[in-house]
Amino acid sequence: MKVLVTGAGGFVGRHLALELITAGMDLVLTSDNADVMQLPNGKSLPIIKCNITDRQATGQIFKETSPDAVVHLAAISHVVNAENAREVLSDINIVGTHNVCSAAAALDKNVKFLFVSTSLVYGPNSYNVTKNDQIFLLNESSLPHPESTYGASKLAGEYICRSFASDRFKPYIVRPFNHIGPGQHENFVCPSLAFKIAATEDGGTIKVGNLKTYRDFTDVRDVVRAYRLILELNPADDVFVIGS
Repeated sequence: MKVLVTGAGGFVGRHLALELITAGMDLVLTSDNADVMQLPNGKSLPIIKCNITDRQATGQIFKETSPDAVVHLAAISHVVNAENAREVLSDINIVGTHNVCSAAAALDKNVKFLFVSTSLVYGPNSYNVTKNDQIFLLNESSLPHPESTYGASKLAGEYICRSFASDRFKPYIVRPFNHIGPGQHENFVCPSLAFKIAATEDGGTIKVGNLKTYRDFTDVRDVVRAYRLILELNPADDVFVIGS
């Protein structure tokens, strides 16, 4: 199986690439901000420059590489950055997703399309399952109700993917919770705390936020394994919550 991965230059991309290569898949890696990928095992892979907001250029890359499956990672993924750059957010997460779907759907072959959404499509009104010691549980039947601009942009992307569904275009939507693992940027909470601990190991204090909140964290290597299994197993369901 030849898999095209958009946004491959990011934190998840390098772990996903290693997972897919280990499973014997051929890869086409694209990114707007990188031309080579350093895999966690020390090897490197070339990356094709691709700005997904450029519909014509994106379509040309898909036409030339003709993938059997697509994993669409490319997005503004940091919630605070998303709130502060809404126009760019719309261009990349919504228009860019439309361009990638359009390019994949235009191929003269059957294509599996895995869209990486987010658990942030849910909100307080989504917690309609059970409650256990104030930890609210969600599943695939929970109703989306995003509170953040980022979550709303990803939900819009989900509907775009579904609008392209056909006998030759099979969209899968994954809604992962927080990832953690090697190589994550220090803007995110776990590596941020790790940097602070390392900086004060000889003594000092660490400033933190609200310690009474609940968060779900999953190792990125488990997350990308879920993505691979979806591509391999061709499940009948099309929406998956990915979390611990």
